[in-house]
Amino acid sequence: MKKIKYNIASQKKINRVRLFSLLVGLLLISILCILFGMDRLFDETRQERIERQELVLLKGKLMHVSQMMDDNLSKIEKIKKKWNKRVRLSNSLISGKKFSMLSIFNILEEQIPDGVFLNSVSIQNDSKSGIQLDFVSGSFKRLMDLYRKLARFNLTIIKESVTPKGLAKSSVVIKIENERN
Repeated sequence: MKKIKYNIASQKKINRVRLFSLLVGLLLISILCILFGMDRLFDETRQERIERQELVLLKGKLMHVSQMMDDNLSKIEKIKKKWNKRVRLSNSLISGKKFSMLSIFNILEEQIPDGVFLNSVSIQNDSKSGIQLDFVSGSFKRLMDLYRKLARFNLTIIKESVTPKGLAKSSVVIKIENERN
């Protein structure tokens, strides 16, 4: 076995100033590396925090949109139910019709005197043969002529009024009895 010869007394004296500067330099470099690493770590943490906040905002928007969608779907269902009732009524009138709408309009065309205008036509929900008609005329005299002509159709006068322009308005219901074409 070989012996290592190392004589401490023969070595040069260590320059303490140099050693201290080297250690301080290494310490500064270490501190800078640690601070730079911490800054990078905090930057990633900040970015993650920003992304989390955006995610929370997006989740809130998603919840709001899904709530609006649910509200709209419920409104659509309500409207469907409302219109389904009307469609069923219309279909029942069409399938079990006792009269033709064209024949009614032909009859009305023959019965309505000059100067009287048909404003609207609607079918009453409570009766298969009841038809509500709204008329407008320049005078009540012409409406009276109309009433006489429509009396054979079980005429019921619902409302009469005069507009500010002096037009006579009338709402009536007539019932057509089993006229099959």
